[in-house]
Amino acid sequence: MQTYQVTLINQSQDFERTIEIPATEEILAEAVEHDIKIPFECTIGSCGTCLGKLVTGTVDQSGQIFLTGAQVDEGQVLTCVAKPTSDCTIEVELSNYLV
Repeated sequence: MQTYQVTLINQSQDFERTIEIPATEEILAEAVEHDIKIPFECTIGSCGTCLGKLVTGTVDQSGQIFLTGAQVDEGQVLTCVAKPTSDCTIEVELSNYLV
């Protein structure tokens, strides 16, 4: 099974962590498994709470229904439905708690 190195960053909180994620798994689910607290609500790509910014690399988020094509082109990513298709870096919001 193909796996990718996904680096999650938050510059304002001086956070950077790289985790290995299988190509078949959503980034948010794997982040939660590694105690990385990205805020989320719906987990189906329809609310935008888990929004991140793709800095490098590529993801498949074809299951999302929230973002416009222009937002996707700008690098916005819904981590609840996004699966890595390469090694990548994503700027994310962090929370002190999981919803």
